Amino acid sequence: MYGLKNKIVLITGATSKLTQVITHHLAIEGAELALHYHNNDAQANELNEKLKSLGAKSKLYRFDLLESTSPEELAQQVLSDFGRVDILINAASRFTFATIDKTDDNLWNEMLELNITVPFKLARALSENFHNLSGAIVNIADIWALRPKANFIAYSVAKSGLIGLTKALAETFAPDTTVNAIAPGIIDFPADVDDSKRKTIMGRIPLGRCGYPEEIAQTVISVITNRYMTGQIIVIDGGRLL
Repeated sequence: MYGLKNKIVLITGATSKLTQVITHHLAIEGAELALHYHNNDAQANELNEKLKSLGAKSKLYRFDLLESTSPEELAQQVLSDFGRVDILINAASRFTFATIDKTDDNLWNEMLELNITVPFKLARALSENFHNLSGAIVNIADIWALRPKANFIAYSVAKSGLIGLTKALAETFAPDTTVNAIAPGIIDFPADVDDSKRKTIMGRIPLGRCGYPEEIAQTVISVITNRYMTGQIIVIDGGRLL
C-alpha cells in the first residue's frame, strides 16, 4: 500500500481554509510538508506551528506565483531543502465573479496563469523528479470547470484548462506518477453572498448542504494512495451537477 509517512508534499496556496484542512490530514498521515503561500505571513506562521505541534516536519515558502520565474524557483528551493517531491498539490487559486464585459485582460491572464500556467511550470520543473519515483500530482479544480459559467467566465474556463492539463500530465508521467484532479462543489460561500442567495443555491444541491473541507481532504488522500487511477476528475458536489 502507498503510505504517506515521510512522503514529501509540496502544496501551493496552503493558507486557504480548504488547504489548511488538507495539510492537517497530510500531517496526521506522517507526510513532510513544503507549504507555499503568497503574502499572509501571520496566517502561514500560525499554520506552520499547528502542523509542527502535530509532529510534522514542515517549511514555509513565500512566493508570488504570478511572477514569471517563481514556480521554477519554488520547485528548486523545495528540492534543495527536501531532496525530492513525492506529491504536488496545486491548490493556489483565486475566485472572481466577472461576466465577459467585466473581464479585462489582466483578470483573464491572471486566471489562466494561476490555474494553468503555474501548475504546468511546476510540473515541468519537477519532471525529472517525477519520472524517478512513484509520485502523485493532485490538481484542485472546480465543478464549473466541467460546466463553465458566464458569471465567472475567466475562472471557470481556466479551471477547465486545468482539467485538460491534468489529462496531458497523466499521460506524460505514466507509469511512474499519477495525476488526477478533484472538482469540488461549494465548500464555503464567499463573504459577499447573502443568506437569501445561499438558501437558493442550497436548494439546487440534492444533498442539501455545502461540502465539508474534511471531505475534500479525505478524497485528496484517497486519490494519492490509489495507484491504479490516473487522468481522472473526481467530482464532490453533493449532486449539484446532476
